[in-house]
Amino acid sequence: MKRITFIFIVLLMGVESVFAQSCTWIYSTEGNMWKESKIRLQLKPDKEPALKVDTTESIQVFKRWGTCLNELGWDALNLLPFEQQKEVLSNLFSKEGALRFSMGRIPMNANDYARDWYSCDEVSGDFQLKYFSIERDKKTIIPFCKRVLHCNPDVIFWASPWSPPSWMKVNHYYSVRSWNGQNKMSPLSDVVLYEKTKVGVDAFNAPVYADKPVMVKDVLICPSTSQEILDSTNLYGKKAVYTLAIPKGDNHNWSDATISFFGKKWKSFGIPLEGIEEMIPLRWNKKVMVERYE
Repeated sequence: MKRITFIFIVLLMGVESVFAQSCTWIYSTEGNMWKESKIRLQLKPDKEPALKVDTTESIQVFKRWGTCLNELGWDALNLLPFEQQKEVLSNLFSKEGALRFSMGRIPMNANDYARDWYSCDEVSGDFQLKYFSIERDKKTIIPFCKRVLHCNPDVIFWASPWSPPSWMKVNHYYSVRSWNGQNKMSPLSDVVLYEKTKVGVDAFNAPVYADKPVMVKDVLICPSTSQEILDSTNLYGKKAVYTLAIPKGDNHNWSDATISFFGKKWKSFGIPLEGIEEMIPLRWNKKVMVERYE
């Protein structure tokens, strides 16, 4: 009996020595990154805990659990041979799989794991959602969901808007913060060109025109260089703010046109410069300068 008591005391001393050990705690705050401090594990808390869990009472029913479906996840899945893709999805979502996920969250607009920045509607003032589009999602997120449903038809999805479109935000940046080093928007954007379109004739048989909004995709938007600003001021008496690169194959009239992007309207001026498509290796062959319009 004494021997058993002695062993029990030794075990207690060993357990207490484990909890008395010190360890390195690595943490980050908004102002300090990757800080280290020494802490000592304790067997008993110094203070009364602020939260207590009552395991005897059941209040909430746990119905489903799941994961997020995103573009980079779809890309990673497609790196595998098809049979291995089926195995991965089965382990994740099938009712006989390892994890048995029964819910999927999908992003509306770009999230942290998108290939790059995008929004479903970047047309300024489009509160009626005339230009709302999921064309991009039809190539990634939606096929991903269909593959999941093939494994388990009972999986449900819910869409989570990650951020308002940039034109709804004060700083016109898609991400939360306006720090350029972290949240610089992609220079590629969809712009709205207000194209002058003949809508009829007046009483004197003169043509009547109206501005018809047309979305133009894949426009490269760059701040005008100091030389471009100087040249535009000298030649046209106007200060260029942005220079737009227009994609090949575009046949719209960009001269003296109203253009909308970044939640603001701009006015083109000068003669759009156009290069020969076959001689330019890039996707753009036309350059337009714009000034602030409103």
